[in-house]
Amino acid sequence: MIKLLWKQFSKQVIRSKQLLVQRNNQQEIQDYFRQLKIQSAQQRKDFENIALQLLSKEQDKCKAYFYFLEISNDVTLKTLLSEIFTKAFLQLNDFGNKQLALEKWQLIPLDFIEDYMKGFDIKPAEIQDAQVKILTLLQNKKPLQAMKLIMIFKDQLNMSLFIDKFIQLDAVQDFSKICITSPNLLKDFLIKLTQSDKRHHQKFATELIRKYNLKKEDYPQLIKIQNRQAIDRTYFPKIEEPYERVEERLEGYPYMLCHAIDKLLEHNKINEAYSIAIRQGLNDQYKLNGVLLENPLLKYDGFGITEQICYKEDPSGFIQFSDFNINEEQIEFIDSVEKLMLIKDLILNSQITGFDTEFCHYFDEFAIGGVAIMQISTEKNIYIIDIFNLREKQELLQFLNSYFASNKIKIGHSVWNDFTVMAQNMNLDQTVEPTNIVDLTFLYNEVFPENKNNVSLANQVYQLFGKKLSKKECFSNWQRRPLRKCQLHYGAMDAYICIALYLKLNELKNLDLDQLPQLQQQHQTQQKQKKVLQIQKGEHLRYDIQFQKLIDDKQNMKFLVDSMLKKLAAFLRNLGIDAEYNEKNDHFNIEQQAIAEQRIIITRDKKLFEKPQLKAPCLILSDNFNTEQQFDEMLKELQFQIREDKILSRCVKCNFDHVIKITPKKAEQYLDFKNNDSFGQIKIFWQCEKCLQVYWEGNQFKNSIQRFTKVAKNKDD
Repeated sequence: MIKLLWKQFSKQVIRSKQLLVQRNNQQEIQDYFRQLKIQSAQQRKDFENIALQLLSKEQDKCKAYFYFLEISNDVTLKTLLSEIFTKAFLQLNDFGNKQLALEKWQLIPLDFIEDYMKGFDIKPAEIQDAQVKILTLLQNKKPLQAMKLIMIFKDQLNMSLFIDKFIQLDAVQDFSKICITSPNLLKDFLIKLTQSDKRHHQKFATELIRKYNLKKEDYPQLIKIQNRQAIDRTYFPKIEEPYERVEERLEGYPYMLCHAIDKLLEHNKINEAYSIAIRQGLNDQYKLNGVLLENPLLKYDGFGITEQICYKEDPSGFIQFSDFNINEEQIEFIDSVEKLMLIKDLILNSQITGFDTEFCHYFDEFAIGGVAIMQISTEKNIYIIDIFNLREKQELLQFLNSYFASNKIKIGHSVWNDFTVMAQNMNLDQTVEPTNIVDLTFLYNEVFPENKNNVSLANQVYQLFGKKLSKKECFSNWQRRPLRKCQLHYGAMDAYICIALYLKLNELKNLDLDQLPQLQQQHQTQQKQKKVLQIQKGEHLRYDIQFQKLIDDKQNMKFLVDSMLKKLAAFLRNLGIDAEYNEKNDHFNIEQQAIAEQRIIITRDKKLFEKPQLKAPCLILSDNFNTEQQFDEMLKELQFQIREDKILSRCVKCNFDHVIKITPKKAEQYLDFKNNDSFGQIKIFWQCEKCLQVYWEGNQFKNSIQRFTKVAKNKDD
């Protein structure tokens, strides 16, 4: 009968209403289960009926249920059969043998464990070996199943035992859900995350610390890692940053200086490393020998441009205060409330002022940089206000509120970003609407509409005065006191030049000075009105105006490719472009991911593109199935930049942007080469730090380099 049923079952025509087996025929049943194939929903439903009828005929249904679970435990369809028999058993509501249920609970499919415990009235505390079961699941690399049990037995478990396992299995997001219920557990989890050598674990730890307003001081290891990464990213991408700028910026931070010395040694910059170690009193731990090089930024100082004072360059090509008959005595550093009170009326009563700000630069991801100094210039004097040390003073806040609200003309460059940061960091009165603000980018566009993409302050100075604007001090240490005189000169010039440019531009255009702020106000009002509306650009690209910056940022554009364009996602990643792939055909899910991650959706789905409430940026491609032609459509519409040095720098499998070189020995652990001789010929391997995918230099690699380099060059042409 069993063979007959198997024959019927394999033909997908199960019609039997019962399964007649004898308890002494266990081997025959197990053989039947081994041959069993359930390949459709109907087949599963038919077998569920058989299981239900089989168990319902048993006097001790609980014992029979575990009998079938145990004999199916060693067959291919173990999981499916256990689910089918469990579902059938739970339907019968025979929960009398609680003792047997406690003994056999580990056989139960995890999706049914809560219903199982509820049926037998089993409390979590009655199960003693839950922790062992969870550790076994983690050992077998099943973190999701382990999480199901953790959520049930969380009150009786030692959660600290699981932290390392979840981190090793890269299931940190899942485990964080339980950690947030316990401050101590969350702290232990975050400490372990910060000790991980995986960069995305450190990023996730940072996100959690921010999200739950935790003290960053409790995680010094993470701060050190972020400091090192920031130094590497800012100063050592290609060891092109002058070492003296690194030393000047990091002076006063011994730990970061040590990392800078290590990086210099790594790049064989022995004399530079030795010089920093000697000057900063760190050579006791390094014991370096070399030639002592001077640091002109620390050795020389004076009131003038850094290029002249420190680097002895010819200053004639640079704009200077002597060009405007301004001298050092006309510049004053305001570092006390008393000094501020003496000059505030002079500023508030001036008909026109220029202003600028310099920001604090920090190296960890938790600090809010804020404004270090604010420079305000009248036509005769420049005042540099020490915001860093006066920001808590009410007198300063009152002055700034009065300054921005006054009806006098205030001139700056890209001023709204400065004002926004200042308002947020210093609790300025948000109800005060800045008035009579003239942004030089707007005024310059009025005079030179053909140069609307070339409006930087330095470009404006060069075009209107024929001289360069010194930018050497842009990223110097603005929170250190006292400031160097070169810094004071730089900051004062950035404020004063705003007035000089304003007057020069108005000479060229002959604009009505009184009408200019009103014209700009009208322009800003129009922009605000546009902001509440969704706009559509062309036939293929649509987006809400709040995402304008994503469309304008050609260098850092990020994409979300939907399920119709999987090959395009891989193509973009090969070019080093950040392109996530969403395989779900769910419009809401796609839009939410695009908004959360600040990405532009790339699709061929007309329903998604035409969705009335869609706000996320969305580019629809034609029905062309050629990947390179799809890419050409994207490039034509969005005009984003491709960098040749980024080609093949991103993991094609998971999109992670950190692929590191590994040894052949380590690569061999992850690869299965059929031809060992071929493996031995390969010298260079890379591995993604996130998904552990391994890449190597073979013919395919060389062909890819040629192909994608050609794509990048064609784009530039």
